[in-house]
Amino acid sequence: SDIFMISAQNGDGVEALMDALAAAMAEGGPLYPPEQSADIPMQLLATDFAIAADDATFSLSEVNWGILPGALVSKVVADSVLPRHALYYCCLGDPFDGHEAERIGMINFAVPAAELEAKVEELAQKLMAKSPRVLRATKQAVRNVRTMDFWQSYDYLAEKGQAIKVGDQEDSYNTGLRQFLDEKSYKPTFEPFKTGTLIEKK
Repeated sequence: SDIFMISAQNGDGVEALMDALAAAMAEGGPLYPPEQSADIPMQLLATDFAIAADDATFSLSEVNWGILPGALVSKVVADSVLPRHALYYCCLGDPFDGHEAERIGMINFAVPAAELEAKVEELAQKLMAKSPRVLRATKQAVRNVRTMDFWQSYDYLAEKGQAIKVGDQEDSYNTGLRQFLDEKSYKPTFEPFKTGTLIEKK
């Protein structure tokens, strides 16, 4: 058998012991089915957009383990869904499917599993058609104004609108107006203005 010399004072030898223990332990099976988000990952809660299969299983199960939804889980859940929904699922730990996740606002929408990849690609294509600079600023604005009062939001958004124009190769504001008012080439309610037109000319 191996002997490991460990220092309690400075931690020498602990890493080698941990590596040996990990190598000696058999890999356990999954605790949950692969489609079940038993402990909802931070990536899902922090992402800008989320689409899930309608039969996916979600659970904020920390309370069932006897632990607090920590590591900012409580914060991001409270920011993502209405307070009563956050309290219900954090306090009860009940599982819920994709339809319920959509209803409470944890995801944007649920679709049949067979359509999931196509729906994600469709969303990506729609986002890619927008002005990158305006899209980035819009995401930042929506996130940041949540913690501002009315006049703080007003001032912030006014400055944010001016900041977009600095270095915007698309000249998004004027290009969008020109294509709508002068060229009448698109309808803003149904589609974005065509990007890349100014860059193509250059």
